[in-house]
Amino acid sequence: MMIKAMGVALVGVMALAVPAAAAELPGFEVSFVDAGTGAPVENVCLGMVDESDRGVVEPQVMVQCSDSSGKVRNYYTNRHRFYVWSRDGSYGSHWIGAHGPTGEFAKAKWFEAKDRVTRVNVMMGAPGEIAGVVTDTITGAPVAGLCPMPTPAGKGFDSFPGVTCSNDAGEYKITGLAAADWVVQFPDFAGRYAWEWSGNAPNRLAASTVRVRSGVTTALHAKLQPEGRITGKLVNAPDRGQYMSIDVVNRWTGDYASPKPVKDSTTLTYMVPGLNTQQVEISYVAMGTPRYEYPTPVRVTAGQTTPDIDLMFPPQG
Repeated sequence: MMIKAMGVALVGVMALAVPAAAAELPGFEVSFVDAGTGAPVENVCLGMVDESDRGVVEPQVMVQCSDSSGKVRNYYTNRHRFYVWSRDGSYGSHWIGAHGPTGEFAKAKWFEAKDRVTRVNVMMGAPGEIAGVVTDTITGAPVAGLCPMPTPAGKGFDSFPGVTCSNDAGEYKITGLAAADWVVQFPDFAGRYAWEWSGNAPNRLAASTVRVRSGVTTALHAKLQPEGRITGKLVNAPDRGQYMSIDVVNRWTGDYASPKPVKDSTTLTYMVPGLNTQQVEISYVAMGTPRYEYPTPVRVTAGQTTPDIDLMFPPQG
């Protein structure tokens, strides 16, 4: 049976690195306990994010959840940051920070297990939530189908825990969040609006933090700007770009800056939607090629198209 939180604020996290026993393979052992009672907590899930993941948590991919002992054990040894969430929302999700829960990916602690078992104890407390209204900044009309993210967004959306996407009135909600400071992203995966962060910021470094408290709904509204775009040609792309992948990230944070680009194998062109005002870096790869980098950062502006950014195989110069 799931042990319910006692309304106690989340406190502390402790990581103990101990030499691996002869029969004990290196990896991570994560124990989840109730912050009020100290009892083990079942069905808390562990998302492991490494350097290449850009802070993107994928709840449906390689996820482990605690058993009746409150533990998760695995055999990964490289560096990871951990995001944890309760399956039924009884406890507050969070990144594991150096001194307890945090809602900011940049403040999450790195954990590593090279030749030993690294044991991590995590105390889980009662959740709070964020709710608000998403509107079009020009017309003031509500925006439906927008799914805010409490972690950096990937290029697609797959039902993030606790997220209720905006309805016809523009109302959204993110439940099951730990008592901590959070930054929230508002990515439009349909490419209609410019991606933004809490405080109507164009990137994570400029975002305003939102204080979440246990048992309380914190208001956070968003006003979305028209999307910016990048367009260009696919020059000498293998298979006419059919299996080509294009990544567009913010130059300063490395966060994805848009949903998946649109490619046209007939005209050998591409279009990147959903961009806010910022500098971005573009990388691209096709089947059988290395990953190439566009030679310079690209300045984009919300509501405008930046044309003639041609992606060449291989790049010139």
